Amino acid sequence: MRQAAMREMELREQREETLRMMSQYRHDWLNHIQLVQGYMQMKKYERMADPIRTCVEEARKHAKIGSLPSPLVAYRVMEATLRYPLLQIDVQALGFTGEDLPFVVESELADTFFEICAGGGELANRRGKPVNWSFSILQRGVEGFSIGLHVSGESITDEYVDEVISIVTGQGLVFEASDPVADGYQLTFHLSYSKKGLRLPKWIKENTADRLNGKNKLEDLTISRETYRKGT
Repeated sequence: MRQAAMREMELREQREETLRMMSQYRHDWLNHIQLVQGYMQMKKYERMADPIRTCVEEARKHAKIGSLPSPLVAYRVMEATLRYPLLQIDVQALGFTGEDLPFVVESELADTFFEICAGGGELANRRGKPVNWSFSILQRGVEGFSIGLHVSGESITDEYVDEVISIVTGQGLVFEASDPVADGYQLTFHLSYSKKGLRLPKWIKENTADRLNGKNKLEDLTISRETYRKGT
């Protein structure tokens, strides 16, 4: 009975979040449409190209995210995309089919991706500049996942990359390499898992379990190591 009630609470929160995401999506598209309408009324047809191009690019990006083999990962990435517009997120599944992936692993993988994107979104908000994060997910059998992250945009410095690495490793991924490329940096991480779930640090796993049980609000998605150690 208690489990059924908790499950219903979780489903209710998911539905509420879906409605919020749809509202944000409509709001963004209406802004683009109103901009195009304004240019049409002023007969500034040459200025219509940019907002139309933005609409097309966003539609393609969202369609690509929606086609990820894991619906849970796609949902959480889309949530981050709508919540943090300054963080331009792209995800490619390279050898990642999602088949035979235990639900607990898929669920934790989705939550982990959201936490990473949320950290990147907050960082972008503080900088006040858009930045591009392009992920690649390669499933390596029982070894877990190889996660690539291509970071590009204006003023991508070594200090910024250090902050990005800190955000990602703070969610339990192991940093492997950082390679400067023409337009930014290519970072590589590794994420291990077992049938029982991702092999994350204990303080992260317990917090994830709390979220899955509906104990935490969506706005309180993370806790610090210091808070965990204090037992609060």
